Amino acid sequence: MLGYSLEFHIHRIVCRRFAFEASVIESLRAKHSSKMKNFPEGQKLPSRIEVLSTFIWTRFVAVTVEEGSKKVHLVAWTVNLRPRMEPPLPEYAFGNYLWMIRTFPTLEENLGVKLREELNKIDQDFMVKLREADEWKKLQQRSSSREDKIVVPFAFTPLCWFPVHEVNFGWGNPTWAGPPTWKFKNSVVFKDTKSGGGIEVYISLSEEDMAKLERDEEFLAHVSTTRLK
Repeated sequence: MLGYSLEFHIHRIVCRRFAFEASVIESLRAKHSSKMKNFPEGQKLPSRIEVLSTFIWTRFVAVTVEEGSKKVHLVAWTVNLRPRMEPPLPEYAFGNYLWMIRTFPTLEENLGVKLREELNKIDQDFMVKLREADEWKKLQQRSSSREDKIVVPFAFTPLCWFPVHEVNFGWGNPTWAGPPTWKFKNSVVFKDTKSGGGIEVYISLSEEDMAKLERDEEFLAHVSTTRLK
């Protein structure tokens, strides 16, 4: 499938850190919740990650879309499989117990709803099939199949809830901690702020696309102008 792999170009990809305050995230949550008329009954309201993923991807597409383009967008999230197993694995079980869920949304669809639909598919039947080598290949192909299409990938990785601010090697807790700069095109990493319930977002884009995003008034209106701790 053309255009699926995340691209790696050391000299052409830039990474920027943006901070979103808790009040802004809650405002976005309320806004997007009101649009989720097709949200499954009984489901929890959109999480902070679902809300910010929807907002960031929507703004990225809005500033980079080309008129008449026939490209399709693929959005992927990293999912922790430990609590979804039966019985659930311990929180600190060692290994890459993860799965990449993928969807092909359009601007007319709500990305938060699409994400929740894909998450709900990771049930016990899915986990049983995942243990089988042949089934694993089928699931992988099914989730990324778009033949004869130029695909624009966009990947989200949430590192929230990792206790990085509690690490102490003898010099006290860190005043700030963050992931390394990722040089993967169209990738986003989420990390909790040290306090206040905010989220730091590390976005890696091509230089051209990053310049467009940093000029987007809608995006900038929601980014904190002060340093969050």
